[in-house]
Amino acid sequence: MNFWLSSDSNINSVFIFFLLLAIFIGIVLIIRFFFKRKREQREKDLISSFEMFSEETALKEVKQIKSGRIKFFSLSGFKWFSSIFFSLLLLLIFFFNSFFTYYPPPEKGKVYPISLRAAYTFKNKGITYKKGEIFIKKGWIINERRLHLIEAYKNSKKFPTVFELMGGFIFFFILSLIFLMWLGEIFKSYERDENRNLFLIYTLIIIIVAFLRFTYITEITSPFYTPIAFLGMVLFLLLGKKSIVPVLFLSSLLCGIFSGLNFLLFFILLSSSLPISFWPHRIKKRSQLLIMGGTVGIIGTFLLFSIYLLFQKYINLTFLQKEFLPTLLNGIFSSFLTLLLIQFIEKIFGYVSPFSLMELSDLNSDLLRQLYLKAPGTYHHSLEVANLAEIAASGLDVDTLLLRVGAYYHDIGKMAGPHFFVENQKDNENPHDMISAYASAKIVKSHVSAGLNIGEKVGLPRKILDMIAQHHGTSLLTYFYEKAKKESPNIKKTYFQYPGPKPQSKEAAILMIVDAVEAASRVIEDKSEKNVREMVEKIIEGKMKEKQFDECDLTLSELSKIVDSLTKALSASNHKRIPYPGDSGIKNKNDEE
Repeated sequence: MNFWLSSDSNINSVFIFFLLLAIFIGIVLIIRFFFKRKREQREKDLISSFEMFSEETALKEVKQIKSGRIKFFSLSGFKWFSSIFFSLLLLLIFFFNSFFTYYPPPEKGKVYPISLRAAYTFKNKGITYKKGEIFIKKGWIINERRLHLIEAYKNSKKFPTVFELMGGFIFFFILSLIFLMWLGEIFKSYERDENRNLFLIYTLIIIIVAFLRFTYITEITSPFYTPIAFLGMVLFLLLGKKSIVPVLFLSSLLCGIFSGLNFLLFFILLSSSLPISFWPHRIKKRSQLLIMGGTVGIIGTFLLFSIYLLFQKYINLTFLQKEFLPTLLNGIFSSFLTLLLIQFIEKIFGYVSPFSLMELSDLNSDLLRQLYLKAPGTYHHSLEVANLAEIAASGLDVDTLLLRVGAYYHDIGKMAGPHFFVENQKDNENPHDMISAYASAKIVKSHVSAGLNIGEKVGLPRKILDMIAQHHGTSLLTYFYEKAKKESPNIKKTYFQYPGPKPQSKEAAILMIVDAVEAASRVIEDKSEKNVREMVEKIIEGKMKEKQFDECDLTLSELSKIVDSLTKALSASNHKRIPYPGDSGIKNKNDEE
């Protein structure tokens, strides 16, 4: 299709933009495929060359990694500036065909590829064409009269008045403020990520609305193909269900407004995609996303068909082509679009999807293999923590997959000096017996910053890095603190605390509890249910006294459930075995040597 640049705007055609975007995505995929092995080798080299940090280096690393991430989203007044910018972009999209010449030059005798909808009222040979009216239909053959009509439209170009622009901006800004208040209630427990979430949502809505507006003014395809469900799927994968309803409502409402107050389009787009907000299963496989898309399409189709029967509209070929088939395929189209773009959205905005978590949960990954080879005790401890954490989180409103993966990687920093940690020590040789309590505290604390540094270098998602940083919070290294107090009673307590931060999420808090419980369970001899419960309760009470749960929304009721789950799991592991026959070759515990 031969698109051209407007002489008065010099702006590229939207079609060319989308074509270049598709080419860019293809190039990135190819580059990623060819450089994957090189990156894996670089990860191996990095891990093998790692050394234990000093205390000063450790604190410096933690500070740099914490401050270097998501700096953009910490700007003061971010949500107000982003809402103003969002409203301006909506205004620009609404008046798109007033500002930009987007249509190809007409050629006499050839079929015109798009429809032309008047952005302003104009006259040609005594005939008045009103604003919003289609004066050239897609598929028409350009003759002399239609050629003059397009030229007359071009030469009569009018821009929106100041009052139209002011009215449009005020309208869109009020909408965005209402939306902000709605989202504010939802993101109360996610204040730390509120700005980043808002930026993601605004970006996706702008893309969807731009697609709808262009299809409406050009009729290049049906507006019923608008992938509103794509928005819901992305939010379902990255933010959970809570934000889906307001985002779907706002985006569907804008689509209805931008398509000439088309209530049917608004209703179908919203109603068909709403089931995503109460989808009963967590998405872990790509096939599940396709099932979700198919459900969206089927629900939308039944709703559309019932509306046509209700109002006794005629079902003809035009209806099937422009509304019925697009509605049916919309969900599948949204699913494929989500699968194509989710990885890029993750990387750009710093999220992690269940698909990425499933890849990270592979125990044969290079990083976990290195952990097994360098620190086998830590590796097995991490697996046990992952299993217990998933049990502890059962029935709670947490991401169990994220929790499991976070448990796998929470102690990767111990690879930098595995023999300094008791689970990796052999023959009762403890290097801490030969160094001061100060030095021991430095080494043990630095495994957090070492883990952050390794994770940052190999590209672990931010949520996993957060769990590495937070799984000890600001807990006290009690053993080394008491040891140091014997030598110097006036020693500063803060020197023997982890750098933090405290757990910011339920997942990080559960990981902190289970990490301590699993370590304590290795030394408890009597694993009766009573003893195990007392041990778990004591550990949790200790963390609460240190105020480790003050910055996350873990409730007392949920802590009680965690105690019950961990008690059952650990006491059940204390099962008895039947004695083996003497000729089996297996010695029983009480057999004489």
